[in-house]
Amino acid sequence: GSGSGSSKKSTGKHLPGQFKVRKEVTVWWHQMLWRHVLDIKLTRDEAEAFGVFQMQWLQSSILSLPNTAVGLLPRWVPARDKVWGIDEVVQAQGRWREMVVASNRLQDVPRDQHTIIAQAVLEMFVFAGGQSVPQTIHACVAVLFTPELLPSPVAVDENNVEAFVYEVTRLFPAVQGFCYWRNDSREILSLNAALRDPAVWGPDANRFTLKDVRLYRSQHVGFANQAQSPGTFDSKVCPGIQLVLDVCQGFTLALTTWQEPGLSMDCGVG
Repeated sequence: GSGSGSSKKSTGKHLPGQFKVRKEVTVWWHQMLWRHVLDIKLTRDEAEAFGVFQMQWLQSSILSLPNTAVGLLPRWVPARDKVWGIDEVVQAQGRWREMVVASNRLQDVPRDQHTIIAQAVLEMFVFAGGQSVPQTIHACVAVLFTPELLPSPVAVDENNVEAFVYEVTRLFPAVQGFCYWRNDSREILSLNAALRDPAVWGPDANRFTLKDVRLYRSQHVGFANQAQSPGTFDSKVCPGIQLVLDVCQGFTLALTTWQEPGLSMDCGVG
């Protein structure tokens, strides 16, 4: 299901009492990130615009290709604008960087480093959780309303919500793998394999069952920190692990405990 807060069949319209998880949570998450990291309050329109920019950047597959490098591509290359939209993405990066630079959080950063720091912040917003957190919340909502996985959403409370979110990320990881170096060899940590390994998770590794939180904390590899390389080169780290867990747990609890008198909370279709 779509995770809608309405029992009516989806018509493509946003009906009263209906909550579109993918769109609403993504907008909210962008607003929260900008406020938490930069102390900048994005309007709803700005958050939606940033989401569009994010998808364009992801789809372009150019990461943070600098404008000078873009300029090296011949104008006759069809993929330059028509397929990749390189110029448009780079121009948009510049506009969003200006907003980041305007943040009071950069006051102590040397002025000659503003651009590179702003670029790093943008990449963090776009690639490190910008999509995976809303996707994880979407998965949490889907599991809550899937009886084959969870008999009832009210079964999740403050006592087990941490294990619930961990189990959702274990079986339905938003990221599929992390690349890193080991002994001069390029390796990929496959999350779908590691997070369903019976040697770690038991004979029911492919089933949704809440486990001891200590097992998740010690063996869960879905946050990239285990993809470490010798030294610091190419190592992966998730500085916002606790923030992500808190956000997903808080949203889940708010959903499972909220219910207006006389109304049922059902997952919509679509």
